[in-house]
Amino acid sequence: MGGLLSCAACQAASCCASCACNAAMNCCGRVVPCKSSIVTRAVYAIIFLLTAVAAWILGNWGYDLLKFVPQLQECGSNTVCYAVYSVYRVTFGLTCFHVLFALLLIGVKSQADCRFFIQGGSLLAWLAKIILWLGAMVAMFFVPNVVFYYFGACVVAACPSLCAHS
Repeated sequence: MGGLLSCAACQAASCCASCACNAAMNCCGRVVPCKSSIVTRAVYAIIFLLTAVAAWILGNWGYDLLKFVPQLQECGSNTVCYAVYSVYRVTFGLTCFHVLFALLLIGVKSQADCRFFIQGGSLLAWLAKIILWLGAMVAMFFVPNVVFYYFGACVVAACPSLCAHS
């Protein structure tokens, strides 16, 4: 287990280092020519990957890490309950993050739109997005469990092929 955790930590550190290098290249005048849209997609993929790693860690060790969270006290000593609700919280945080940006960017058709700054590759915009993403995931741990009960039911109803047991 320690080997898997350290491997996941190394992978996450590698992704963060890659993102930092990319940001540094953008600041230094584009050492490697790359389209902003490609960088944006790559950073969103890294955010998704880091969220998946966080969900995996909380799914496996959520009971040990989150005993102090008042909303999870309802689970008692049921480790499966801690795992399920902590994964739901992290994924719901990511969902809220993407829905917020989808709503903010409705109707943006060109780089001339002032809202393009939100989607564009500026370092300030990405810093704000990462803080918002982390804040959304942390904020979900203050939401009552009943919200995630219904979120889980909607996910299971929306993708039965993923949830089917063999």
